[in-house]
Parts: sequence; C-alpha cells; structure tokens
Amino acid sequence: MRPASLLPPFLILGLAIAAAAPARAAEHGGEAKKEEAGADRKMTAPNVVTPVVRNGKLVNYLFVSIDVEFSDKADVLKLRDRAHFLRDAMLRASHRAALADPNDDFKLNYQAANPVFWQAATEALGAQNVKKVSITGVDSLNRR
Repeated sequence: MRPASLLPPFLILGLAIAAAAPARAAEHGGEAKKEEAGADRKMTAPNVVTPVVRNGKLVNYLFVSIDVEFSDKADVLKLRDRAHFLRDAMLRASHRAALADPNDDFKLNYQAANPVFWQAATEALGAQNVKKVSITGVDSLNRR
C-alpha cells in the first residue's frame, strides 16, 4: 500500500467525502427517513383507463393516475404484492360508473370519481389498509 502522500489528490478528496458522509447523514437522518417513509407508504395506479360514453357511444378515454396512501397499520410489502389487484379493481370500477364530466368529454368528474376509486381501493386492499385515495393526474386520448 502506498503512503498517503503518494495517493492521487482526487482519491484523497473522495476518501474525505466518504468519511464525512455518515456525519452528514446523521445530521439530516430524521428528515430523510421521514420523507422516505411517506413515499414508501403509498402506491400509484397510473393511467387507469376510464371511458367517456355519450348517448351510448364511446367518445373518448381518460387516463387517470391515482395514489393510494396506506394506513399506519398496513403491511406495505404485502400490499405491494397486491398492486395488480388494485389496478384491476380501479379499472373495473372506472368502466362501471360514469366518471367523465357531464359537460366536457376531456375532463373527469372528481366528485363522482373520488368515491368510486376509494371503494375500489378498499375492496382490493382492505379498508383498514387505506388511509387516502388521491387522483393525481388526468389525461385524454383525444386532443382538442
């Protein structure tokens, strides 16, 4: 092994940064863990296909992204294994109910959609495991 004085300067700098990293992590550890825990306690159902039907005819599709936040009691790992059941429940629910805005083929009726997606999430994952269901985005197949 070479003496420290013969090590390249970039290697010395890298070692110094690596040595300081645990101290920095300890300073901000509580905040980082809190943020990570919040991110880990939810699951996203992206692009749930929601048909827009007018007078019995399909006129558009809305793609709805939904976040499901888990309760404190929920076993996150088990729930993540059920992601496909959640997506299926959301998809079936979006096809059973009229969720489009009654006056606009390009918008979602949030008042109608929120309880429908809440019900689907609690059926798929268990009511005790679901804390909050949020619609995070809506896009349309057709463009104006």
